[in-house]
Amino acid sequence: MNHRYDAIIVGAGAAGLAAAQHLVDARADFLLLEARSRVGGRVFSLTEDADPTPIELGAEFIHGVPPKILEQLELLQVPFYDVKDNHLFLRKGKLKTVDNFFERLNKVMSKINVKNKEDRTIHQFIHSQKGLDKETKDLFTAFVEGFHAANIHEMGERGLKDTQETNESDLNGAEMFRTTQRYDIFLNKIAAQIAGHGRLLLQTAVKKIEWEKGRAKLHCERGPGHTPQIFTAKKLILTLPLGVLKSQQLEWSPRPKDLDKALEGLRVGHVQRIVFRFSSRFWENLNSEPVSFLHAGPEEFFPTWWTQHPMRTPHLVAWQGGPKAEELSRLSEDERVAAALKTLAKLTQRSASFLNAQVQSYHSHDWSADPYALGAYSYIAAGGMGAAKLLRRPVEDTIIFAGEASAPGTERATLHGAYGSGQKAARGFFPL
Repeated sequence: MNHRYDAIIVGAGAAGLAAAQHLVDARADFLLLEARSRVGGRVFSLTEDADPTPIELGAEFIHGVPPKILEQLELLQVPFYDVKDNHLFLRKGKLKTVDNFFERLNKVMSKINVKNKEDRTIHQFIHSQKGLDKETKDLFTAFVEGFHAANIHEMGERGLKDTQETNESDLNGAEMFRTTQRYDIFLNKIAAQIAGHGRLLLQTAVKKIEWEKGRAKLHCERGPGHTPQIFTAKKLILTLPLGVLKSQQLEWSPRPKDLDKALEGLRVGHVQRIVFRFSSRFWENLNSEPVSFLHAGPEEFFPTWWTQHPMRTPHLVAWQGGPKAEELSRLSEDERVAAALKTLAKLTQRSASFLNAQVQSYHSHDWSADPYALGAYSYIAAGGMGAAKLLRRPVEDTIIFAGEASAPGTERATLHGAYGSGQKAARGFFPL
C-alpha cells in the first residue's frame, strides 16, 4: 500500500521550498516533488572556473526590502549591495541621460484611473494620452515590456497600477540589491535540509492529478530507467509556473473549479537574457560617471544592458522583455547572441569584430522554451484584476496554488512574492 502523506508539494522553486520549510516547522509528513534535476526553479545560478562572479540566468535582483529573503541571506552571512540607478539612453546615435526619467514614468503612471469603467490595455491607455510626446511614450512602452516582460496589447492598466503601487520600505534610500554570492545559495540550503530527511525527489514530473476532498493522488514519471510512481496526500500545494498551468500539459480529474477563470486573467511574460563575459570593461569609457544600465530604442533586439556596478566585473547582461523575447525564442542561441552584439555595437560605437574578439564566454537559458517554465514571470491581463486572488484560494480545503503568479500587488513576479506565497499556502493548511 502506498504511503499517504499529510501534504505533497509540487515544484521546488522558491514557493515550493518555502512551503516545505514551513511544513518542517509544522512537523507535517510531506513530500516535495521537482521535475528538474536541480532545485530553484526560475532562480538559476552558475559560476565559471575562470571567474567566481555569480552568473544569474533567472532572478537576479532583490526588489524592495523583503524581510524573509534578507533574513535568509543574513542567516548564511551573505553580503548584498545596492544596485545603482545610472541609466544611459541611445538617442540619435549618442548615449545620454534622459532628464527626469523616473519622474516622467511616474507622471504617466499617475494618469491611470482605476475607477474607469473599462480596464484598458496599456496600448489603449498610452494612445489615449494625447499630451504625451513620442519619446515619453517610447520610454513608457520600453519600461512595461522590459521591466514587466509584458505585451502592451494584453497587459491591463489596472494590473500595472496595482503592481507599481508599493508600501515597501527602502534601505538607506536604496530599493534594489544584488548578492555577492550565487542567488540560489539560500534555496540550496533549504533543499539540503529537506533532502536530508528524504523528503525531496528530483526528476519527478507530475503528469496527472486525481483528487477529491481530503485526498489527492499524483501520477508521476521519474525519467529514463524509472517506473511511473503514484503518491497520495491529504493536501496538495502546487507551485507550478503559470506557463505550465496554462499549457494544460497536466491532466486533472476533475479539473478544479475556477482554475480556468483564474488563468484567463493572467498572462505569461517572456524574457531573453544573455550574460556575456568580456576580456575588458570597455564600457567604462562611455561616460564620466559609472555605467549601470544602457538602453537602446524599442526597435532593437536586446535594448537593455546592465553591468554589475558598483562591483567592477567583466560581465554585461543583455536583456529583452515582452513580445520580442518570445520572438527571439524561435531563433538559435547563436542567432540571439549575434542580435545582442549588434545592439551592443550601436550602444558602444564598437565594431562587430572588436566585440567578437572581446567575448570570452556567454551563458543563456531560454525560459520560453523550457518545458518546466514556458515563460518568465506573470502579469495581469486587461479585465483580469482578481485573478491572482482567485488562483490562491484553497480548493475544497485540499488543493492550493502558490508561486509568483498568485502573489498580490507588488509581490507579483518577484522572488520574495513566490517565497511568501509558498509560506502562506503551507501555513493555511498547517498552522503552527
